[in-house]
Amino acid sequence: DADQSVAEAQDQVPSNKAIFTIGQRNSIKLIYDGYCYTKSYLANNTIKWVCSTKNYTKCRARVRFRRDMCVSPINLVHNHSKKKAGYRNIVKCTPELTKSLFKDTIQEERYH
Repeated sequence: DADQSVAEAQDQVPSNKAIFTIGQRNSIKLIYDGYCYTKSYLANNTIKWVCSTKNYTKCRARVRFRRDMCVSPINLVHNHSKKKAGYRNIVKCTPELTKSLFKDTIQEERYH
């Protein structure tokens, strides 16, 4: 069952490591502590990820994904429960995936 595969994948990595899944539109989503996040932007050599439900729940949970493949919490407070449905495809976090994520993410524009 898909929920079990996510739990097994999370059990196989340290708590600060990321696992990924393929979203409905073939986008990469980060799974951390049972919650799903979508890419927001690249800043200071990290990718900021926002809760994937933020558009309709106004959830303000955020995490950073670093090039060393670790997740750094920004705000882990969610205003909703964890997703109960399964994920389509679990994608192993590899150096190649990390390189691809950083290459495909828009650099945050800084205004001085």
